[in-house]
Formats: sequence, C-alpha cells, structure tokens
Amino acid sequence: MIHEKQIIIFFICVIAGAVASAATHAIKGWISQKEYMKIQRKRAFRQFLEYEKRKAVHEAMKKCEMGGCVLPVEPDRLVILPPWPAGMLRPCLIDPEDNPTKAWFHRWTERSEIIPPSPMIGGHSGGVLKYALALVEFEDGHVREVAPERVKFTDTEIRDCYFPGKMRKRGKEHGEEEKEPGKRE
Repeated sequence: MIHEKQIIIFFICVIAGAVASAATHAIKGWISQKEYMKIQRKRAFRQFLEYEKRKAVHEAMKKCEMGGCVLPVEPDRLVILPPWPAGMLRPCLIDPEDNPTKAWFHRWTERSEIIPPSPMIGGHSGGVLKYALALVEFEDGHVREVAPERVKFTDTEIRDCYFPGKMRKRGKEHGEEEKEPGKRE
C-alpha cells in the first residue's frame, strides 16, 4: 500500500507548484515500489501532467509580458506569433521634422479609455475617449505604438493606389509622347 505520508508530500508538491524535480522524484518512487494499482498510477501521472501544464502556462505568461507570444483560449498549447511578412510592412519615418528615425509600419491599432465623470458640480459627465496609434518596428528591433501625426510614410503606395496614371498624363500635357509600359526606346 502507498504510505499516507508520501501521498501528502506528492500533493503538496504538485498543488503548491513546487519544483518539478520534487514531484517527479515522488512519482518515480511510487512507480518503482509497484504497490498501487494502474488506476492510481494513471491518476498520479495525470496530476503530474496538469502541474507541468500550469508551469508551461506560467512561463508563457512571463514571455507575454516581454512580448512575442499570445496565450490561446485553451491553455494546452502556446501560440507564437509568426514573423510578419516583409511584403506587408511599409517604410516610414518617425518624427520627420525633429529627429527622423527609420522604421517599418505594421498596422493601425485602436485604443479606448473610459473617463470617469467629474465629482465637481457642473463638471463633465465622463465618457469614452477613442484614438488610433501606429504600430511600428524600429531598426534596432523594438516595436512601439506611435501617434499618427509622428509617422510619415516614405513609399509611394498611396500615390500608386489613388493616382495610377498620373505620371504618364503629366508627361502628355507637356507635349511628350505617351510610352507604353514594357517597351524600350
């Protein structure tokens, strides 16, 4: 039979989140004794796996605080964010007037803050403040949120999207011949 003292030590190790080696040592000791049935062995092993899962979730939460991963709804496995495809990034300058810094624009993010009502008589009634921020990656690898007025894009994506034939038409107005794309002189 399993000793009550060993059972208590094992449960304290697993439930309290002690070092994994202590729980592993308790399980190995039990398995080597062969004094219990298969059902008890499965239960002990299942509890050990639950402890390992809790430990993995705790480590993932530490990584998430540093950035780079997202916890899924089910804590069974971690979802690591894939590297952002380079084709979706746009080059930009941050603070182009004061101190221009090169960066890659990822996407726009939205934030909202709840403003509590003023406690003063005749004060504002409170509400929600919503604003957008740009998610950019600097050359040194840091990813930050930046106000939209600090971002200046350096590519021609907007011009190509909204003015597709503008450059050819401008040349035609000045008496130059329109050239077909792909033909050389």
